Amino acid sequence: MSRSHSSPTVNKNKINFKRYSHESDMLIPRPSILLPQLQDTEQRFFELVSTGDVLTVKEYLDQHPNLNINCTNFQGVTALLIAVQSHAEPMVEFLLAQPGIEIGDCVLHAVKDNQPGILKRLLDKLNSTSPSLEFIGVTHSNDFADYITPLILAAQCGHYEIIKMLIERGHTISKPHPPTCRCADCRVRLEHDDLLHAESLKLNLYRAVSNPAYICYSTHDPILAAFYLSKELQQCSFLVPEFRIAYMELAADVSDFAVDLIACCRSTNEMELILMRGAGIYTHTFTFPRLVLAMDCKQKKFVAHPNTQQIVEAAWCGDWHEYKIKGFTVKLLYPIARIITLPVILIMCIITPRHPLVKHWSIPLNKMISHIAAYVVFLIIIFIESNMDKTNQKRKPPNSGLEPVIIIFVIGHSWNIVRMMILSGPGRYFQVFRII
Repeated sequence: MSRSHSSPTVNKNKINFKRYSHESDMLIPRPSILLPQLQDTEQRFFELVSTGDVLTVKEYLDQHPNLNINCTNFQGVTALLIAVQSHAEPMVEFLLAQPGIEIGDCVLHAVKDNQPGILKRLLDKLNSTSPSLEFIGVTHSNDFADYITPLILAAQCGHYEIIKMLIERGHTISKPHPPTCRCADCRVRLEHDDLLHAESLKLNLYRAVSNPAYICYSTHDPILAAFYLSKELQQCSFLVPEFRIAYMELAADVSDFAVDLIACCRSTNEMELILMRGAGIYTHTFTFPRLVLAMDCKQKKFVAHPNTQQIVEAAWCGDWHEYKIKGFTVKLLYPIARIITLPVILIMCIITPRHPLVKHWSIPLNKMISHIAAYVVFLIIIFIESNMDKTNQKRKPPNSGLEPVIIIFVIGHSWNIVRMMILSGPGRYFQVFRII
């Protein structure tokens, strides 16, 4: 069977094979992705819109009545978005007045660029079309996820004016449930939701609600909100190790925000008002409940701030200002000298509880010195009792006359423990405060 260089035939199907010998017969390359391209009239329309000349654009639209005003280029950019990004408010107002205009993700771009005036016009247009459109995100956006709403984006960017305007218009952010929550909704989400999408959404929500601008406007007690958010974010960092770094950074930023707030205090009275707020503490037996809450939430920077430490030191020393300048040896001898005055202090506290000296002895520093002195006396009595001659003793303690004193001390100390447990609660009393 002879072979020829012409187009052969194969079997019954007679498949012809053609030899490409000329450049005109070669396959022409084509793009793998077809992107939208603007026509000449649309390209000219985009150029006119970018100039910001409303009259010129109006004349051009009158000359081209069939022009698609919602046309997009290969990047998905519309003429309205060009006007928004150019901060051309008159052009935005003109384009919004055109029939059939589509806003798309221009609202989110206006929020991102911090343009309250343009944003208000866009939201009013959405509200006139459908009142619910301004509260949700954009499903088909090249720059933003579908769960990003205007208020979430404004809170993430920290635009205070826009946050205020959106909240006044009724926008809200659904704060994520605490990481340890196991309610019915959380169980359903854990079982059925996409893990990556759910965790990304949760992280973005935390970024929004933990922004200082949003905290200041959405709550009446920003320090309390910062404490709780920081505690939740620290828990999330341990439960979601994939985003641990992001959660730890957010927790540190929220803690720093609370510290910045107390750094703005200009007087001792302002600082005391902050530390004496009882919100968040179920018991009000503490002098500074907010300080106790800071220790519960492990806010080390808040506790260690100079303003906080100054108030604590002033409450600790009271009116005994000379104690600070005393030497170490003198301070060491104070409990020993206090042993002599303990009976006098006891009698005066019972007879004249409002005497100035009694108030002076009631400051925390004096209470500590008196407690040390009483404990030293107790140890001395125990030492004497335990080292007495027990040669002829068979049962019962030696009849030294010190037993009633020991019993009184033990009963008083036990009652003090019970009293503190009742005032602060068993859980808090047995809790070990540990600031990381």
